[in-house]
Amino acid sequence: MNLGILAYGSLIDDPGNELKKMIVDRIPCVTPFNVEFGRISSTRDNAPTLIPVEKGGAAVNAVILVLNNDVNIDLAKSMLWRREIRSTDLARKYKEPKKPGPNTVVVKVLIEFHGVREVVYTSIASNIGNVHPNILAGHAVESILAEAGEDKKDGIRYLLKAKNNGIVTGVSAEYEAEILRQTNTRSLEEAIEQLDQLRPIHLERKLDLDEFELQVAELAELICNYGLKTTIQKTEFTGDDPRELAIKHRKVFMQCCHNGFKTAQSKIVALMLDLEDHQEQLEKELKSANVNKQRELVFRLRLKIKRVDFKEAVLRNLIDCIAWQLFKGQLYINRRLYQGVKGKKKLKNSNIESAINAAAKINSDPYDFALITDLSAFIQTADLIHIKESGEMLFVELKQGEKSRQILEVMNKLLDLNNSPEDVFKEVALDKHSLAQLDRNLAQYKQAAGVMEILSTDKGKDKQGRTVNIISPNEGTPRFTDQINGLEKQLEKRNFWAYDVVDDCLHLAMYKGIMRNGGPKMLEELAKKHNQQYIVCDYLSVLTSLHQPLFFLPVDKTLIFDILFGRVSFYMMLEIDKYLELFPEQGLKAEWMTTKETMKLNQAHKGSEMFTHKGRGLKVSREGAETVLTVGLGLVGKIFYEHILPAYTAYTFNYHLDNKLAHQATKSSDNGN
Repeated sequence: MNLGILAYGSLIDDPGNELKKMIVDRIPCVTPFNVEFGRISSTRDNAPTLIPVEKGGAAVNAVILVLNNDVNIDLAKSMLWRREIRSTDLARKYKEPKKPGPNTVVVKVLIEFHGVREVVYTSIASNIGNVHPNILAGHAVESILAEAGEDKKDGIRYLLKAKNNGIVTGVSAEYEAEILRQTNTRSLEEAIEQLDQLRPIHLERKLDLDEFELQVAELAELICNYGLKTTIQKTEFTGDDPRELAIKHRKVFMQCCHNGFKTAQSKIVALMLDLEDHQEQLEKELKSANVNKQRELVFRLRLKIKRVDFKEAVLRNLIDCIAWQLFKGQLYINRRLYQGVKGKKKLKNSNIESAINAAAKINSDPYDFALITDLSAFIQTADLIHIKESGEMLFVELKQGEKSRQILEVMNKLLDLNNSPEDVFKEVALDKHSLAQLDRNLAQYKQAAGVMEILSTDKGKDKQGRTVNIISPNEGTPRFTDQINGLEKQLEKRNFWAYDVVDDCLHLAMYKGIMRNGGPKMLEELAKKHNQQYIVCDYLSVLTSLHQPLFFLPVDKTLIFDILFGRVSFYMMLEIDKYLELFPEQGLKAEWMTTKETMKLNQAHKGSEMFTHKGRGLKVSREGAETVLTVGLGLVGKIFYEHILPAYTAYTFNYHLDNKLAHQATKSSDNGN
């Protein structure tokens, strides 16, 4: 016997059409090398597959596929190689690679193996960092729910065939047990049957989200890149600094940015109205399914409603990308525009048609732009924000109906200093409901005016009437963007995970593939090992925060979309006790408050957002000084979402303490006078 092919995986049962007709005999054997489920296959939707390994694994049962005498060694190598790369092009020939890469299929030769002169087999590098049964099972389950399951090329079927062929590796028994545990089944056959039934739901979800992702990509381009790209094209700018472009060609840049915003906003409002219609229909179906006790249908409908909620959050985050640019990334402005009103915004319950029409009228000016605030996740002041060519920002209220117009007229007269309130109310009689509406309108106007004052002077009043004094540090704000970029590079190399630590207290981790499900637990175990109080943040929660939108994360666009659509998870964990150790380095003292102190302060300062953990807040002071500050929830958000170095957030308390002391001194002076 001259030539044979060593089959130790799917090749045993499925050699492919080209090879099948060349096989004249089969010789059972054991591999002369160890084999393990060491690689996930992209052609099988990331199902684990068997490969030769140098560490771990086991010698396994295999079969030599003996080829007829018409086949020479070069043809045998090429046929095997084509089968492995799924190519039917007979013109493609195998060439020995000089420097095999991580995804290069290498054909190797055994001499005089089990009576066959030359036996060829394939080898390829492992792309699984940790051959753990939990990880393998996760990949196998995901693959059967994907198109590979439809084609019967998924990981569970692959494992079952290997088992039926008597292949036992170092982890195969635990791998099988983990699949049964994850699927709550008693056999691989039962797991296959169960997951085959679930696959249509998953494929429908994937198809739907794939389509949505294309829409989001188009919108993100219009909002984040269109202005700059179009200005460069129009002006033929050749510099490297976008800020220089924005200054040198201000009007063109503004027009191009606003054009992108206008187009994106029109598309988003249409998508959101469609989503509302779809959700209303789903909720009706859910109500009926609950009444009829259709448990499986209830489960499916809830998943669909959850998907609608996700889409809406993404679209609102895109609108917030526009707002973030209009407000030049000033977080405190976002906070002033948020009124703290809970609950989901329903466009159809608002005067959305009036807002669309009014915005269209303003947006007909090539240099002006009107943002429809009901589309935003955080803006709860005014109906439109109108940015004029001059850069002036106007907050526009729109009212429908005769009564609303009358209330608006009264408000405008009251705001005119030439009119006295007595004269205004002599001219018109308002019932108690209209007076209540007038109060709300005036409160919104006051809030908008406060925002404009803060924008102009960095000073003003918040919605509780407290003095706001925006502190601008003398130095630039240091951020850990380099470490985030480093995670991106690590992920490219390791494929499944990336990790770093900032200021010895903030842990950053990205997980890809099946690792993304177990990532948070790994971080928590690390904190417990360090005996630390900790908080873990899923970065995707930025979608519902007041902070910098997800689309401005300082990484490649591809990674942003991987995070957004769940292909990569990005977690941060702050070890709080280690964070407190940063304060003494800045001449400060940070310590936990008692639960009693925390409760007392929360009651005294209702409306302020104090950071608490297990019912206890944090306070900061200088050694020997009486002035104390509490740590607000916003500080944690700045670390997680604004990527400000933890050490710098500790340092900034010096500014805040100085500001508080100055305010107290001014107050004492005023009282003395």
